[in-house]
Amino acid sequence: MAKTLPAINPAVYPSHLKRLVELWYDRLFDGTIVGVFLYFISLTLFVIAAVGAVPAVRKPAMIFFTAAVAVHALFMGVRWWLAGRIPIQNEFESVLGAAFVGCVIGLVLEYWKKSNLFGLAMSFVGFLAMTACFVVPFVLGANIGANIGRVDGVLNTYWLYIHVNTVISSYAL
Repeated sequence: MAKTLPAINPAVYPSHLKRLVELWYDRLFDGTIVGVFLYFISLTLFVIAAVGAVPAVRKPAMIFFTAAVAVHALFMGVRWWLAGRIPIQNEFESVLGAAFVGCVIGLVLEYWKKSNLFGLAMSFVGFLAMTACFVVPFVLGANIGANIGRVDGVLNTYWLYIHVNTVISSYAL
């Protein structure tokens, strides 16, 4: 069946690379499991640095926070590539998108101000968003849109994309 389906309609059927990437994307719980751990480690290190217990942990905190934001961006990009559309269609994508924008702003502010507070706050936001998106289907049994799908025709306009991205970005602020 795996060899027959691509031959039936090769223009519509995803390539082998796309299927392989989607398999790993799904195995990593849409990237949330990796993000949860990286954001949690950076959050813990920022707490230690912010209270002044060990100020030297700021550098590892920044490394983990930068890695968490990079992984967050990677998985948002993978989702965009797999779906063939910007990932803003459902609750899952909106929560992760808003958290991503906030974490990028927090990362820039933390590199600029070096106060540990921006990194601490946005590590918490990233951790909370990733944890919520990972846990909600298991705890509540509700699908918040983790499945990749197409955008309905009425929603497939550039003006709506601009509007939704503006609103989601404002949630991060």
